[in-house]
Amino acid sequence: MDTHFSAPALRDPLAAAARAADAATLQRVDAQLDVWETQSAYWEALLAVALDALGNTRGEVPFDTYVNARRLAMIRFKNGISKYWRARIVNRVAVTISREAKARIRTRLLDVLHEPDRAVAVQAAVAIARIARLDYPGEWPELVPTLQDALVQAAAAVHAAAESRTLAHSAAPTLTLLHAADVLRQCLKEFESVRVLAGKMRMTEMARGLLPVLQPVYEQLFQDTFSHDVAAAWISAPGTAERVRASHLLLKVLHRLSLADTGVVAARVDASRPNLAYSFFLCTPPQLGATAALRDELVRTHMNAPVLAPLTKHMVAFAKFHLALVAKLHSNVATWPGWADVASWYWGVVRSTAAAADSVPTRDADSPLCPYRWLVLALVLLRTTFAAWKRNRPADSAFVGVPGAHFELEAVDVLVGTYLRLTPADLARWEASPEEFAMDEVQADPDLDVRPAAERLLMVLSQWSLRSGKDGVDPYALPTVAELVWVRFEQAASLPTDTLDAVLARDAVYTAAGRCRDQLDPEIMDNEPGIVPERGPDSVDRLGIAVHTRLVPEGNFAAVCPAWVVMRRRIAWLLWEWSEFVRDEARPGAYALLVRLLSDPDAAVQLAATRTLAALADTLDFDADGFTPFLGDALAALIRLVDKLDELDSIRTVASTLSVVIERVGPRIVPYAARLADMIPSLWAVDDPQARTRPSILEFLDKLVASTAPSLSDNALLGHMHALVAHIVRESVAPALAPLLGIDGLMLWLHTMQASHSMTPVLFALLDVAPPLFSQPDYCSTLGHIWEEYVVMAPRDALEHYGSAMCSALAEVLGDPESPVVLAPLYALEAHVRALAALHDTDALRVLAELLHTTRLTAALFATVQREESAAIAAQFAYVVSRLAFALPAPLFVELARADAPGGPAALIPPLAKRVENMASLRKRKMVALALAALLRSSHDPAVLAAVPTMVGVWTDMLGEVVENDDGSSVLYEREESPDPTFDEPDEWGDLFAPLEDQSPMVERNTQLRASDPITNVPLRAYLADTLNGVMAAHGPHTPAGAALHSAIAGMDPLVLDVFQRDLQATQK
Repeated sequence: MDTHFSAPALRDPLAAAARAADAATLQRVDAQLDVWETQSAYWEALLAVALDALGNTRGEVPFDTYVNARRLAMIRFKNGISKYWRARIVNRVAVTISREAKARIRTRLLDVLHEPDRAVAVQAAVAIARIARLDYPGEWPELVPTLQDALVQAAAAVHAAAESRTLAHSAAPTLTLLHAADVLRQCLKEFESVRVLAGKMRMTEMARGLLPVLQPVYEQLFQDTFSHDVAAAWISAPGTAERVRASHLLLKVLHRLSLADTGVVAARVDASRPNLAYSFFLCTPPQLGATAALRDELVRTHMNAPVLAPLTKHMVAFAKFHLALVAKLHSNVATWPGWADVASWYWGVVRSTAAAADSVPTRDADSPLCPYRWLVLALVLLRTTFAAWKRNRPADSAFVGVPGAHFELEAVDVLVGTYLRLTPADLARWEASPEEFAMDEVQADPDLDVRPAAERLLMVLSQWSLRSGKDGVDPYALPTVAELVWVRFEQAASLPTDTLDAVLARDAVYTAAGRCRDQLDPEIMDNEPGIVPERGPDSVDRLGIAVHTRLVPEGNFAAVCPAWVVMRRRIAWLLWEWSEFVRDEARPGAYALLVRLLSDPDAAVQLAATRTLAALADTLDFDADGFTPFLGDALAALIRLVDKLDELDSIRTVASTLSVVIERVGPRIVPYAARLADMIPSLWAVDDPQARTRPSILEFLDKLVASTAPSLSDNALLGHMHALVAHIVRESVAPALAPLLGIDGLMLWLHTMQASHSMTPVLFALLDVAPPLFSQPDYCSTLGHIWEEYVVMAPRDALEHYGSAMCSALAEVLGDPESPVVLAPLYALEAHVRALAALHDTDALRVLAELLHTTRLTAALFATVQREESAAIAAQFAYVVSRLAFALPAPLFVELARADAPGGPAALIPPLAKRVENMASLRKRKMVALALAALLRSSHDPAVLAAVPTMVGVWTDMLGEVVENDDGSSVLYEREESPDPTFDEPDEWGDLFAPLEDQSPMVERNTQLRASDPITNVPLRAYLADTLNGVMAAHGPHTPAGAALHSAIAGMDPLVLDVFQRDLQATQK
């Protein structure tokens, strides 16, 4: 491969690639160009080839080959230039394009304004924009003025041709218009993407400078382009399509500039405050009307005219502009004069399209009269406008007062009668793949699809359709949107059940009733201040009654018409929407219906029932005992359903429903646990490279284990579940899936440990994955809690098999002063010490002490306690060190401190005493007091004995705050562990909250461990008295240690010493 670049050598590989019909040649050319692109001269040469339109005048190579080579050169230039425009290091070599070369490239790029090949020009516009993002205005200040001048001059030439009726000869200025507008549009698009304040300010400044210049240019171009007497002559005139495209591109430029203008957020528009965005907006409604009218005429008379496609794009661009204006953050465009007329015009589009039934487009089959995207934009614009208006619609518009009320009622019938109905295309998609159709319906985008866009418009109209009497509307004469929907819902009961049209009409009405749920609930609407109560049934629970008397019977209806499957799915969906209104008396019937629909032959119905079952189970009214008779059949149906599903989103829906049901029924799931567990391997094995379903499978297994494991002990099923958990956790934390599932996998592991009474070999062996993961901050906290569960459940085994690896991992985390996660590892270590101490296993404690030393874990603990650390964090370290000092058999802690703490044991006493001040917990403060006493007992170091005054300060404070019983416990300690309620609860509250009390195995283990805690079973006063008596007896005043002790006591404040002695004597009476 040639590493030396020369400009003449570039043409051959480009030509070879342009002619190539095999992948091998393309790969070889790409590899060669990749080598050359690190050389500065390559980029100028590549651009020269791309823009050399006249380099093949003699036909040295076939025309198509030459054009394709130019296009390939420009694509390569566009794709690579931004990577090397700034200096960078490639293979340890600096790659720099000189300032002079950059200047020549920028100058040459502007030749694109006269480029005859459209493909080259389009790619060049993107390349210019990418360079402009870096160089404008600093290194390329002339870019925008050059484009502006080109647009002004080219538009003037086109206008002159129009005036002289020689537009057919204006190809050159039209070409310049096209390219200059496209380059400027791409540049603005790049500038918009700069999110920092400087980028936004640059866009605002450009808007102020360009809008006053380019708006007249655009208006004149539009007039010159679209003026015509006879449509046939207009479409046949040379250059018409190009001028339409140029007008369209210039509209896009002004679209972006208008959104950057501060006038968009202006709440008021008046002559004293010029508003550039508003000025441009004013010219667009008549242009939109003219464009739409011309297009309608061409659709009727010249359906196949080539200009129809660019004309349609131009028309749609107006709607995109209007929607962008009203949807912009903090926009006040909806309050502008004239905006209500724009909204009324778009409503006319929606209404007229509905009136011509054959013209309603679908996602799969566009309509010539009304493009699909155009209709969606109209619906979204109306929704955004009414949401912005809320209750303050513009006065004197068609949307207020009696006309506004009539508009709302018309809107209900138009939307429900046309746009909420399933189309033949929808039914065809349903028939082809019910499962895929069901998922498409759930994920439908209200900004991209007609039916969901219409549904959201209906919801907004319903939300703000209010009758207060202030607008001259009799609230009892003209119903609100929601009330009219309810009337239609009641009337739908009489529709036939044996024709497709009637079923689709009923389905649309039920959809509307679901979408207007909140406004159909009188309890919500009666709370609206100053609103006349809604008309309708006297019952405040009409939705609940409808569920019981309409939806459940209709869902069970054995219709002869196959189309009734549409209603079975819709009823399941409506029960989902109205799930909070399914009252106790209706629940058995609703459960029975859903179980039946879960076994429906149609997957779309089954999936709708699946979602609804989860919604009903997840309400406050759910009664697990009441659902138990249906539990087995529901689970069996869900298991059968998941076996037939192919779509990942469908599997996720079923798994999520199973999670909700299992969590809500709790231990009642145990009889079905084995069958549910058998599902998991096959679900996990589904090909899912992006892990779309696996989080829901993890949750499903999590809930299953949490609900069943507490009821299992030494059971084969428990071992099976632990094996499943172990396998899935290992795969979840493996490098391939860890970024997507690692945290979820660890949470499954933790919850399994917390829910299990006993350890199994496979679960114990899972610990081998923990040590390497501890260094990752995202995992460290959860792993700390997992290790805590292991050491409480199996302290000796955990120490023997994994103690060394875990202590090393903990030392790495706790020894890092910058570590953001230290509390969970600290708590895990403290739990291990407590668990071993509770066993009174001195041999195990000796092993632990040795590991703490060899892994440098105690060195990390001591260093943090002695270091000027965050008070809260250092206090936690002091607490764990104190736990070690008290639990380890003498003199192990003294030996550890002598080996690992700078200054030895005595150096730990002042920081431990100091950290007590940062401890809000009396339990932890007592632990430090006991630890200081234990250190005093086990040490013969004069420096330690000399620190008695410091210890006495801690002890005196503690003795003065807590009154302990004879066992060493106190109500204050118990309150810190389980805070008492702040009020006395009546008896009925106890029954209400009893199910919420955590009685998991984890809680039982922690309760047992707490019962053996020295904090609550070692009396502090007695322990201190015994310690001091023993120390005084062991160290007479004539020994070095005794001399230090007696000297320290003699130097204490007599008052402090007297108070402390009185406390100690009180304990011995």
